[in-house]
Order: sequence, then C-alpha cells, then structure tokens
Amino acid sequence: MLALAAAALVAGCGGPQFLVHGYPPRGAEMPEVMLGVGERQAIVRHRLGPTSIGGGYHWGLIADDPTVAAIGYADEGGRSTAVLTGLAPGATRVYYVNRHAYPDPTRARGAYVTDEEAPPHHAGFRVTVTAAPR
Repeated sequence: MLALAAAALVAGCGGPQFLVHGYPPRGAEMPEVMLGVGERQAIVRHRLGPTSIGGGYHWGLIADDPTVAAIGYADEGGRSTAVLTGLAPGATRVYYVNRHAYPDPTRARGAYVTDEEAPPHHAGFRVTVTAAPR
C-alpha cells in the first residue's frame, strides 16, 4: 500500500521532454539553433502529472531579444510545448527558465532581470535567424 502511494505521488510530478538539446546542465551553453524567418521549432515540452496542482518548476524559455525569435506556448491536454519562431534576421540568446518566474515570453529577459541579477544556473543557447527558410 505504501509503495502504491509513493508511486502516485511521483507520477504527479510530470516533467520535461527536451526536443532539441539534452537536459540543460546548470549554466551550460547549449548548441546553437538556426531558423529561417517564419520557421518554427519546438524546443521543450513540459508534461503535468495527473495529480499536479500546477506549481513548482514549469520549463519554458525567454529571449534577450524577442523581436528576432518569438517564444510561444502550445498548451493542450496537460502538456505545454515551448516553440521558437524566427521573426527577423539576426541573433539572440534564449534561456531555459521556470515559466512561473518569466510568464510573458513576449517580453525580453532584461524586463525581468539584469545579467548581474540573473540566476547563474540558466542554461542558454544562441538563436540565429536568416532571411530565408533553411
């Protein structure tokens, strides 16, 4: 009976599925993502467990310059997928973050925190957007 209760508790946690990079170690520089203007790339999917109440760490993304690459979320059926879309030629940095702490992906990371204040554990990667789709 105790084992069944423990299994139900763990199942409630859900968790992430990293679609481009492996699990991002604390403060790691992950490989670059290349997009064309208008091209979309799913980056991370967060699944809520059946008993989750929605708190804790909810994987998401935030960009230094959201005018180069937009971040959007497809929320459906207990899961949320963070998707990057190339908007304009250029480059920006994108960080893996807790979506609860950075709830509006249309705002730049600097609107929430300066580089000096940012947690050192945010793994990030460069996103380069080219004028034509790849």
